Amino acid sequence: MILMNFPRRPDGPAIYDGKSYSAAVHLAEDVKPFVAIDNGLRGRGLSAPAIHHGDLDAGFLITEDFGSAAFVEGDPPAPIAERYEAAADVLAELHRETLPEILPLAPQISYAIPTFDTDALLVEIGLMLEWYLPDRGIEPTNNSRAEFVMMWRDLLAKPAAAAKTWVLRDFHSPNLIWLGERSDVARVGIIDFQDAVLGPAAYDLVSLLQDARIDVPEALELALLTRYIKARRANDDNFDPAEFAELYAIMSAQRNTRLLGTAQDLDLSQPLAGAPAAVARPGVVCGQRAPAGSVIYRLLVNLALICGRPCVRALGGSFEAGAEPWCRSGARANASHSRAGSARI
Repeated sequence: MILMNFPRRPDGPAIYDGKSYSAAVHLAEDVKPFVAIDNGLRGRGLSAPAIHHGDLDAGFLITEDFGSAAFVEGDPPAPIAERYEAAADVLAELHRETLPEILPLAPQISYAIPTFDTDALLVEIGLMLEWYLPDRGIEPTNNSRAEFVMMWRDLLAKPAAAAKTWVLRDFHSPNLIWLGERSDVARVGIIDFQDAVLGPAAYDLVSLLQDARIDVPEALELALLTRYIKARRANDDNFDPAEFAELYAIMSAQRNTRLLGTAQDLDLSQPLAGAPAAVARPGVVCGQRAPAGSVIYRLLVNLALICGRPCVRALGGSFEAGAEPWCRSGARANASHSRAGSARI
C-alpha cells in the first residue's frame, strides 16, 4: 500500500487576473480531485489505484501499490511498444462515451471537473514570453506580445469548440505502470491524474505519444495514432479523423510551447527526480502533418520576430502534408534536468 499525503496547499501570488498560476490553469489544490477522478476511472473498468482509506479534510489516502513495471526500457529508455499500444487503447476506450462533468465524491459532496478553457491554455503558453525569452535576454515588445497571444487565441478556438472529455493531463510514461497479470486495458495502471480537466481528447494522446522525457520513434507515434483513430471509428460513425488530426497538431503546439516556457527553470546540475536525463521536447511544436501546420508555422515566424532572430532551427520553409517535422533536424530544449519545485512537466 502507499500513503498519499496531499494537504490543501496555499495559493501562490494572484498575478493572472486575480488568480494564482495553479488556479488559473486548474491544478489540484487538495486531494479531492484525485479521489473523484480515481473513482470515475475505476467505475469504467480502468486501473486507477484502489483507495483503502481516506481523510479528505486532512489530505491523507492509503492506496493500492501498483508496483514499478515501467512502459520504457533500456538506456537511454525507449518505449515498450506493446505497453504503449495498451495505453492508446485505454484512451480510445475512455473517449468512446460521453463522460460526466460532475462526479460524486462523498455523501452529499460532488466534484465539478474544471474546463481547460482558452484562458487557461493561454496562461500556460504565456510562460514562453514570461520565463523562457527573458531568461535568454529577450524582452518582447507589447505589440509583439499582443500579436502572439492573438494568433494563439485564434488557433485555440478549434479546441474550445471541440467535444469535451476527461483530459488526465499527465498521461505519459512516468505515470503509467504495467499490470501484466490483468487483461486488456486494465493492464495499464494510471496515476497522477489529480489535475484532470475537461478538454479535447487529442490532448492526452499528445501527452502519451510526444513524451517529454523520452524519444517516441516517429513510426511508433504514427502507428499508435492510427490505432487510436481506428478504435474510435469502430465505435463512432461520426468520428472525424481529419478533425482529430488537426486538434492533435494544435494541442501538440500548445503543450510543447508550455514545455519550452518552463525550460528557463531547468538546471543542468540537478537531476529530475524519477526521470534521469529528461529532455523537454518543444521541437514537436510544429511537427505535425495536419491542416493546422500553416498556422503553427506563422506562430513560429511570429516568435522569431519577437526575438529579433530565429529561435529554432529549420524555421524557414513551409509545412506541407508529409513534410519532415522540423524537430527531426535536431532542435531540442537546451537543458535536461529540472530543479525541485519547477513547473509540472
